[in-house]
Parts: sequence; structure tokens; C-alpha cells
Amino acid sequence: MPNLSFVAVNFAIHLALALWIGGTIFLGALAAPSVFRAAPSRTSAGDIVGQMVNGFARVKVLCMIVLVAAAWVRFRRWEIWGDWIAVRAAFILSACVLESIATWGIGPRIRAARAAVEEAGLDFDPEGPRPEIRRNAAVNSKNARADSGNDTDHPLRKRFRKLHGWVMGLQSLAALAAAGALFTFF
Repeated sequence: MPNLSFVAVNFAIHLALALWIGGTIFLGALAAPSVFRAAPSRTSAGDIVGQMVNGFARVKVLCMIVLVAAAWVRFRRWEIWGDWIAVRAAFILSACVLESIATWGIGPRIRAARAAVEEAGLDFDPEGPRPEIRRNAAVNSKNARADSGNDTDHPLRKRFRKLHGWVMGLQSLAALAAAGALFTFF
């Protein structure tokens, strides 16, 4: 008969890591590009993807809590400290710290930068809204206003792009560290 408590702890660890890594890949490689291709403008696509990212941040918090708690239980009950456990701990710590910086350190600043871009009347489409949006501009005054603000070198846009790059990089590194942690659990 298998040790059911060990199996349950391992299941929790692997599930947390699978959700974290898989969700990050899904959002970054599949969902966001699809939304940006299908949405009528980059501004509306950013709204949609931003909501998905904010919702997934809650899932990642839960994954971090489960991962740290289950890894601690596994170590305390069934393992002895050694180099392999130290590598695992470094991966888990790195993943959690990188994700926390991206989510709580830079996340509020990127949301503020996005709001500032919109408040300034700029949109995120370098050429302005897509043709189907321009045709409807007379009907939709918000899109007409966005059509007038296409300064791609505007400082507010540069700040948003810089913060977005940082968040994407940190979250990618966090997912890689989580993948490294996953490897150490086999």
C-alpha cells in the first residue's frame, strides 16, 4: 500500500507547479497573442488580457502558498537536508520572489502607467484604431478620441512599455525557476 500522505503532498506540489507553469505559458504564448489578434484595438485587447493576468495572479498566489507549504511538509517528514534539497529551495525561493516582485512590486505601477496613458487620450495602437474602428468613430466618441493620440514616442507610452517588459521578464524567469523546482521533485 502506498504512503497516502506522501502521495497527497506530492500531488499538491505537482498540481501547484503545473498550474503556475502551465498558466503562465497559456497566457503568454496562447491567450494574449490570440486576444491581441482578434480584438478591435490594442487598447481593448490590453483591457481583456489585463483582467486575465490580474485573475491569474490570484491563482499564482495560491500556487505559491501550496508549493511552499507542501515542500516544507515533504522536507520535514521524508527528506534530509542536502545539496539537492538546497537547489530545490533556491528554485522555489527564486520563483516566489520573482513573481512577487512582478505582481506586487511592478504590477501596481504598470496599472498606473496604463491609466495615465488612457487619461492622456493616447491609445496603444501605433497607427490608430483598426479600419473597422475608424469607420465607427463618428458613433463611438471614445474611439474617435483614441484615434487622435498616436504618439508612439510619448513618455507615458515609453514608461508603460518599459514596465511591461520588466513584468514579462520577471514572470518568465519565475516560471523557469518553478520548472527547475519541478525537476527537483522527481
